[in-house]
Amino acid sequence: MSDPKDWADDDREPVYRDDDEASWRGDRTVNDEISKLVEQRRLEHHMVASLQQLRKILGRTQNDVAQTWGRPQSQVSRLESDPLHAELATILAYIQALGGRLTVEAEISGRVYTVDLAEAS
Repeated sequence: MSDPKDWADDDREPVYRDDDEASWRGDRTVNDEISKLVEQRRLEHHMVASLQQLRKILGRTQNDVAQTWGRPQSQVSRLESDPLHAELATILAYIQALGGRLTVEAEISGRVYTVDLAEAS
């Protein structure tokens, strides 16, 4: 067997996994697997049009969220009807009451930056 430091110069045939014909050296099947993983990750990120839609997708009522949040149902209703005028801390608490984490994503000069507000506070 060759010296481990010479692995990049290895001229042996590609090693195939037992469960399929995929090679880790650029075989089309590996690229297909990566494409599937990327698509799966994309599908895990749901876009919602409103906080109300998010709450409903999660199967929660305004009363339920209000109880978890420790606020009156009317405050949940106000926030859902006009989130752009709410303080960020209020939206953070609402998302936490839904059992989630709030992150902010900003695109600046073609680069995307994400801030986890739960950790920033």
